[in-house]
Amino acid sequence: MLIAIDPSKLTEADFTPSQALKPDWLISGAIDEHLKMLYTAPDEKFMVLVWENRCSIETKLPDYPVDEFLTIISGNVEIENEDGSKAFYGAGDSVFIEKGTTCIWRQNGPLRKYVIWNIR
Repeated sequence: MLIAIDPSKLTEADFTPSQALKPDWLISGAIDEHLKMLYTAPDEKFMVLVWENRCSIETKLPDYPVDEFLTIISGNVEIENEDGSKAFYGAGDSVFIEKGTTCIWRQNGPLRKYVIWNIR
């Protein structure tokens, strides 16, 4: 199988509501998340999708539930690690978040990203 997608051609109608973020993770802002599923493995432990949150948000992600590889399509985010170190990422940047990581995700405005989830 080969999947190609042009993110510039995706419209809001291509996305469905998502519930990846838990409400108790919210520090400030709002959860307005949506996704476009591109592939799900038969055992549902590997997923490829486009995910977006359409507004500013700050969340504390305790014990991250999956291994996630992401590439930001649009928007930007600051990720603060448990040790207080911070990194800023924008369009074109790729990041890996290991399952079990605790961090703070600060998103100033809408953000759209390619995501690969490995659920183990």
